Amino acid sequence: MLADELDYLIGVDTHRDEHVLSVVAAAAGAVVAQEAVRANARGYQAAVQFADRHANGARVWAIEGAGHYGAGLARHLSGRGETVLEIGRGQSAPERSRPGLKVVGPKRTVSVEVQAKRR
Repeated sequence: MLADELDYLIGVDTHRDEHVLSVVAAAAGAVVAQEAVRANARGYQAAVQFADRHANGARVWAIEGAGHYGAGLARHLSGRGETVLEIGRGQSAPERSRPGLKVVGPKRTVSVEVQAKRR
């Protein structure tokens, strides 16, 4: 299980001009810090510095749209030896309205696994 192998997961919600980062403590499944950075080289460096301050341990980056708006950040992180996972963009509005479907975004992934582990 992911929570057994990592100390932190950094979920990234990507946009054209900025990316929003959320650090999740794997053991607790709790968001411990959030920050928005610009979607450019300076912002990518700021993202690494943010992670170094708030996720100093075994970590993985879960980037929404690593092949689109998150591509530059994914390349930057991979080039620094960081572990980067691409995650889906989530469900569309019609999919969210179907009974029985649950939307789980990057910031919730570890907490869902931790809750399942406790049962």
